[in-house]
Amino acid sequence: MVPVTDDGHVVMIRQYRATVDRFLLEMPAGLLDHPGELLEEAARRELREEVGLEADSLERLCETLHSPGFSDEKIVIFLARGLRSVASDRQGPEENHIEEVRVPIAEAEAWVADGSVQNAAAVIGLLMTAARLRT
Repeated sequence: MVPVTDDGHVVMIRQYRATVDRFLLEMPAGLLDHPGELLEEAARRELREEVGLEADSLERLCETLHSPGFSDEKIVIFLARGLRSVASDRQGPEENHIEEVRVPIAEAEAWVADGSVQNAAAVIGLLMTAARLRT
């Protein structure tokens, strides 16, 4: 999801990813971890776990296929607004080493353009959010 603060900053995370052996700039995200969990519930849970935030509203921005050449994995991207701090509930070693990064949406968009953000879901979410906020 793409959490956006009232002053127009995007809340991103910097997280180590062993598969590429480096830190990546990403958006708070996760899987449907609990039986029967709805997409919006999972998005809200991940927002709390990874960056200690709750959102007044979640707007579904898009649905995208991650790698349709070999997987049917679908990613749903939400825009989260009306953010407020809550206690974070990080789960496991990967989440315990997350660094929160807050930047103006224009800076995040520039990071997409210069290749600093390479996670596909983050690229899509940031570009869609920037376009949505301009309208």
